[in-house]
Amino acid sequence: GRVLTARRRPPLKLQDSGGRMRIDREHLAGEVSSVNSALLGTLLDGGYVPVVCPPAVTEDGVLVNVDADHVASSIAAALGAKALIILSNVPGLLADPKDPSLLVRSSDDVEGCMPLAGGRMRYKLEAVRRALQGGVPTAYVSASRVARPVFRALEEAGGTKFTLRDGGTADAGA
Repeated sequence: GRVLTARRRPPLKLQDSGGRMRIDREHLAGEVSSVNSALLGTLLDGGYVPVVCPPAVTEDGVLVNVDADHVASSIAAALGAKALIILSNVPGLLADPKDPSLLVRSSDDVEGCMPLAGGRMRYKLEAVRRALQGGVPTAYVSASRVARPVFRALEEAGGTKFTLRDGGTADAGA
């Protein structure tokens, strides 16, 4: 019962300390290509709460590491979730990463928010975009270090809420 199937990323081009380029064909990074929603549905229908970790399996049986936020967005889309909640060590998307009081409360333009995102927040916004494009109507990026973080996000008591524009696209370039 593979829960996640992935494609292995192509070889990496790396520059060593001497400035020479080398190719790393041994890295084990991948992208989710499919979710076994039938298996997850059976577990959920049986009263179980599946706990899914980021390693996924390629078609030829190789374990690869996939981004956890991408896993969450892929599962949310595959299961037809009403919302995706991504918890973070920051309050949500910040207009200025140096000032946590400048929280972006909501947006229907994930692409337009990308310039505000640095570091791992870019991965979180990419996961939000994928979830919205996959049919999840609402996605939240919210603080994990608060009491009842999931409820706080759903109640819009904190974090950033993302939705689709009225036209139904996560961004103009999608």
